[in-house]
This record gives sequence, structure tokens and C-alpha cells, in this order.
Amino acid sequence: MKRLPLTALRSEKRWPDAVRSRGNWPSGALTGPDPLEVAGQTRPIPPERVAGGTRLYWMPDPIYSDVLRRTQQFVEGTEQRQELIRDIEKMTGRRLLVYHASFQHQFGQMSGTDINAMVDLTDDLGARRVPVDLLLHSPGGDANAAEQILNLLHQRGSSLRVVVPRSAKSAGTLVALGARVIVMGVASELGPVDPQMPIVVGGIPRYIPAQAFIDSCDELIGQANDAQARNLPAGGYGALLQTINVAFVNEARRQIAHSRQMGERWLVRAMYPNDQTRAAEIMQKLTAANIHQSHGRMIGAKMARDEIGLNVRILAPSSPLWRALWRLHLMNELWMAQPMPVALIRVKLFESANVSLSQMGPVG
Repeated sequence: MKRLPLTALRSEKRWPDAVRSRGNWPSGALTGPDPLEVAGQTRPIPPERVAGGTRLYWMPDPIYSDVLRRTQQFVEGTEQRQELIRDIEKMTGRRLLVYHASFQHQFGQMSGTDINAMVDLTDDLGARRVPVDLLLHSPGGDANAAEQILNLLHQRGSSLRVVVPRSAKSAGTLVALGARVIVMGVASELGPVDPQMPIVVGGIPRYIPAQAFIDSCDELIGQANDAQARNLPAGGYGALLQTINVAFVNEARRQIAHSRQMGERWLVRAMYPNDQTRAAEIMQKLTAANIHQSHGRMIGAKMARDEIGLNVRILAPSSPLWRALWRLHLMNELWMAQPMPVALIRVKLFESANVSLSQMGPVG
């Protein structure tokens, strides 16, 4: 089944009284070219509105599109979420981008189609490279898509932090490994770096951990060998082994090796520059099947920092920044869960202070 196209809602930032000031930016403010100037629709305001030697520009909202935008924002809460994003940006002095995916729907998996939306978000950063925080909630998915996202963020940002308010598993953890710092809190968790492989069940694509295929194959071979050693009938095991797609199992092994190499490469590039030994030790811990028996195994903030060895900043539950980030995460979750008038469900949200994009998937 093909993915449904992205639906977009772009809301240009409006300063108080529809005025945007140039040349007098507060600390941590948005940077880059003025979207009103880029659109070629700027107009100087009357002289009496000019203060402190700073020229101000303004542009009235087109009425029809503004009414449509406000109607959709009232329903979806887009305006409230983006206002909170701006508040968080003022607290940190960094730009904040949101990647929020569903854990309940197969289309919530990280994939190559995410890149189109991520390009829009990074375009919103402006022409200059600025510090960036990525608020990430993901069940995992395609490791190659994770690497493409990291490439985009590092090309457009001067430094990258990944904020995990709740969960970033598998390929989501890989994205976190490409940050200089991972910001976590009391409810945050990472997961083993176990790539997901697509299979089709009943005409619907599903993602299964690569390690699950390898474990099943190894277990079956072990049972067959044990039966032979004990002079027991092993014909049934042989018949089952013939049904295994050896090429697929070998591909699963290659995917795991690729994920480990990718994690090491990004750890050396961002979190622990030039420390290949440390990067290898971390990836050994994150990919060890005998340690992480379950793909969904929780790796909390303290475990990620103290046992795995990641550079994790743990925010206290009472921290104003944590409370703001957690509030934004909950707003994203509630928006994703809102019923829709058609047989679709929201599966992903990509958002910044000025851009909002969502991806839909079929119900069920």
C-alpha cells in the first residue's frame, strides 16, 4: 500500500500587531531572512511606528487564507503548539524542530518519505547555520532515513541536540547518537539499535526487528543440531529450515552491521569527536543481542548516561524547560489522537515555529 501524501499547513510567524522588527533581535530569537521580504511583499510602516532607529516592516494577512488558517488551527491546536515552540526557543536560545511519529501505526516508522518534510523544517532555519534542538519521538524504522535526517540537520545547524521527552527507539536512537548532547527526563527512553526490516502481511507492510529473523533462524538450527546429537528425529526441523530465506537472514545481519557502523561514525563525528574506541564500546552495548533481549527494551536516562556511556543531560521533573518540553510532547500526542472525518489517522507530525506538516495513514 502506498503512503498517502503529506498535508501541509504553513503559518508565517506574526509579531505583535503584525509587525516584525529587523536589526534588534533578542537573545535566542529566530534568524535568517525575513519571510515577508523573501516573498517580495514588504512595505515600510508609517514613520511614527519607527522607534530606536530600527525600521519595522509589516504586511496584512490575506483575509480568506487567514480565516482558513485560523479555523484549522482552532481544530488542530497548531497555533498553540507553535507558540509553545517559540517560548521554548526563547528559553534555550536555540531553534526547535519537532519530529513526532505514531507507535501504533505501521506508517509511523521512519522512512525515506520523511526527508521531504525535514527539508521544509530545515529551510525554516534560515540562511545562516544556527544551534538546533530536535524534539524526537519515534518507534524507529529505516537506518538510511535516520542518516539522511542527521545529514540535513548537521548541514543546516551549527550544533545539534536531540531532545527525547518520551521514546526514541531503534533508528530513533541512531538519530540521537548523531547529537552532541541527548536531553532526557524522567519519562524518556532510548532503545537497542536494532534495524527494522519490512515484510508484507496480508498486503500490508509490517516492520520486524532484524534480530528477530536471525534469532529465529539460529534457534531452529540449534534445535535441529540438538535433535541429531541425541539421535532424535530431525526431519521436521530440516523441513522448517528449507522454508527460511537465507538471503533475507543474511541481509538482516548486514543491516545490523550497517547500523553499528553508522552509530560509530556519528558518535565520532558529533558526541565524542575522534574517539573511535569509545564509540565502538557504546555501539557494542547498544547492539548486543544477549543484553537487550527485546527490541522494545527500555534504556532510561541514567542507564544511557552511566551504563551505555552516552552524553546525556538529564532534566529534573521540576525544571521549567522539562515541563515545557513535556507539555509540547503531550500536545503532539493529543493532536495525533484526535478523530478525523475520513478513514485516515495521523501518523507523523513535523513542526517548527513557522512550519507544520502532517502525514496520514489508513485506519487499521
